[in-house]
Amino acid sequence: MRCLKQNTAITVVIGPVMDWANGKTRLTDNSEFAPSTDLQLELVKGSTSSTLTLTKTGGSNDCNLTGKGLATVELTAGNTDTLGQLRLCLSDKDIGGYPSETILPVTEDFMVMAANVYDSLYGSDKLQVDTREVSGTAQTANDNGADINAILADTDELQTNQGNWLTATGFSTHNAAAVWAVSGRTLTSFGTLVSDIASAIWGAVSRTLTGTVTTDTASRTASKADVSSIPQKPSAPRISA
Repeated sequence: MRCLKQNTAITVVIGPVMDWANGKTRLTDNSEFAPSTDLQLELVKGSTSSTLTLTKTGGSNDCNLTGKGLATVELTAGNTDTLGQLRLCLSDKDIGGYPSETILPVTEDFMVMAANVYDSLYGSDKLQVDTREVSGTAQTANDNGADINAILADTDELQTNQGNWLTATGFSTHNAAAVWAVSGRTLTSFGTLVSDIASAIWGAVSRTLTGTVTTDTASRTASKADVSSIPQKPSAPRISA
């Protein structure tokens, strides 16, 4: 099956064209070939069928023998306007209810393709692979345009703002020495800070330990009585001889 470009006039070659008389001889003499009176060409495209008016020259559908047993058939842009399968059938024309007895039927099939697809396959064009859906959602002409424009704006800013990166505008300008000076003061003061904390804690504890406990007479008398009631350690028993 050969491919045709949609909505494009073209001359196709069909055949072989065999003599009706014996079914084995190829017709080669174009001078005796009379398609307008002896032949008919049926064109089937999709579900539509039509019969084309053939001429030898000057018409819309010229048909001639090549001299090698084949025939050329001219098709108009209107003949190839429907995508999909196209069939041509060249056969005898009925004359008074009888065939002209000129040729055996010749059938050829073609596939009509979109111009972009045809030119991509047989020319230098490229197939159109535009994004029609994203995650199952049909896209309009500019669904992704806003995101793309935002990305381009950010990219442009990155390309034009490099001077600020090199001078570190807006960031600290302290060098290593300045940072070390601040860190050094913190490190050298650490011992003093610990000493101060320890002294403060010890001072509080010392005051508690060295504080005076004041008791009244009744408390002292009670404490003495409690101590006096504690039994003393008994003396070792004596063993008599």
